[in-house]
Amino acid sequence: MRLVHGGFVPDFTANPAAAKLGRLGVCHVRYGKAMRGSPPRRRAVASVFVWAVEALEQYLTEVRPQYGCSAYPAVWLTERGGRISTRQIDDRFAFYRAAAGLPAELSVHCLRHSYVSHLIEDGVDPLFVQQQVGHSWASTTATYTTVGGDARNRMLRRALAVVGAVEDDGGGLLAERGVSLSREQVYRLVTGVPQRLSLLTLAALCDIPSCGPADLVETYRRPVRAGTDTDKPAPVPADAPVRPRRARVLPPR
Repeated sequence: MRLVHGGFVPDFTANPAAAKLGRLGVCHVRYGKAMRGSPPRRRAVASVFVWAVEALEQYLTEVRPQYGCSAYPAVWLTERGGRISTRQIDDRFAFYRAAAGLPAELSVHCLRHSYVSHLIEDGVDPLFVQQQVGHSWASTTATYTTVGGDARNRMLRRALAVVGAVEDDGGGLLAERGVSLSREQVYRLVTGVPQRLSLLTLAALCDIPSCGPADLVETYRRPVRAGTDTDKPAPVPADAPVRPRRARVLPPR
């Protein structure tokens, strides 16, 4: 990243669609990762996190001038005023990683994975995320994505609400499939409170967004008291794999 005299960063330009980000709306990557046998790929990366833009602006206006190297073209400098190297970035990342008690296998590249995952969790269009990180194939971006269980549940409930699967009166697309829910059932379904569902209701919920039960249902293990009655089965450990009984949806009569 270059810096010219006067604090102007030519690798950044304003984004007309995000005027509030000012001069740091779009970052133009000059040496992106290239395909085998090809020159570095140029691409534009839009700024999406306001806090990151504010931090960079503060560095450029308050911190960078303190180095006294206004004529030096590099933006990121070491304590001695030279261009920071990738090795120095790795060493500083390792220092903060150890201070935070994070696993030693984490690297700077993991921040790229986190960036992709946070965008997906926030509901950003996957194609936009793919373009942001410069991937040619969506499958590559998918390998970078690690979405938590809470985010998956929020996305699914949001999708169900958009298609009108659940309404206040239990109607909508569920009613079209012969499923009627009480207000209490609708509340538990939307808020994620564990509840029992009939196979007909589960089949209808899976049919609306065209997904499988594993994408819709999160296993819930009810606490079991450890009794002394030998006729009752022993409590199942919390970390034991869940083996649901086989079931099938009966055809309509």
